[in-house]
Amino acid sequence: MGKSGPKPMSVEVHKARGSYKDCRQGKLVRARSLETIPIHPEGLDKEGQNKWYDFLTYAVEIKGYIAPTELGLIEQMCQAWQEWKKYVKIVEEDGGGVIKTEKVVPMLNPNYRVMESAHNRYFKIMREMGMTPTTRSGITLITDDSKKGGFNLD
Repeated sequence: MGKSGPKPMSVEVHKARGSYKDCRQGKLVRARSLETIPIHPEGLDKEGQNKWYDFLTYAVEIKGYIAPTELGLIEQMCQAWQEWKKYVKIVEEDGGGVIKTEKVVPMLNPNYRVMESAHNRYFKIMREMGMTPTTRSGITLITDDSKKGGFNLD
């Protein structure tokens, strides 16, 4: 049996044909980082606004930058956070995760399910952003302040 596939071409031939790539995976793109913390999006209450600023500041410390393309995901995370905090208070006022019906039959509080759903959405996004201890295990912190992509808070 013979060798399979076409004969490999040299770099010069690829350049002459216009098919040369620096990298086998194609063109590498660097993410553009934000220079300052953007104002929180509309629709966030005080809990969500606090989470917005806290998360962005923390994310820059951990990752070294935040790309503008991540802001929509961070907004969804803040909305899930504020919904979770809201329903934690409602569930506590209702007497917990299990309530009793009029016939004194225990059942799961419907508000507990909403709270749990918001909690799951929040942590799913946190994992996606690489901000849980498990997902951060492969991330190394930037210790040189000159290379740190911190925000200008002035």
